[in-house]
Amino acid sequence: MSIHRSSNIRRLRRNIGQSFREVGQSIRTEAREKLRRVRKVPRWVRILRKTYHEYGLKHLMLILILAAYQFLGAGIFYFCE
Repeated sequence: MSIHRSSNIRRLRRNIGQSFREVGQSIRTEAREKLRRVRKVPRWVRILRKTYHEYGLKHLMLILILAAYQFLGAGIFYFCE
């Protein structure tokens, strides 16, 4: 009788272990697919990043922001005068 129980327990452990492995594998594959979708950066972002870093767009943006700030301040000052 105890031999029969121990074989049933072993079989249950094996089945549980296999089901956990299958669930874990399906979760892993689903996570990988979602990461592939997340990792793909849109083309316009790649182009903007390249121009920003490689062609000096960051310096141009700083100058444009400074000029806009200057003209905004001049407009407010002219309005107050």
